[in-house]
Amino acid sequence: MSKHTKEPWSTGVMMTRVEIWPKNWNAPLCVADCHAKNAPETETERVANAARIVACVNGCTGLNPAAYRECVTMLQVLQDSDDLSLRMKQDIKLALAHATAPETP
Repeated sequence: MSKHTKEPWSTGVMMTRVEIWPKNWNAPLCVADCHAKNAPETETERVANAARIVACVNGCTGLNPAAYRECVTMLQVLQDSDDLSLRMKQDIKLALAHATAPETP
């Protein structure tokens, strides 16, 4: 069982905060504030940081995030295997491209 609050997380009304809604609460709980004193200078970067936290947590729903690198490494090994069909190799190539591509805004 996960030690963090169940997904989904959100940025809520203040786009620089990461909020969760604990069960039976009538208000959100702030778990990260990207608008703190030593935060990045621009509002755009603060909003992007909060959005990234939310995307990472929600994107890992049902997954073990600690296994991400291991899975990417295994896909890289499988990509060069002679025992896979061309279709499987293409699917692996696409999955690797997606998993290792830079973020899009």
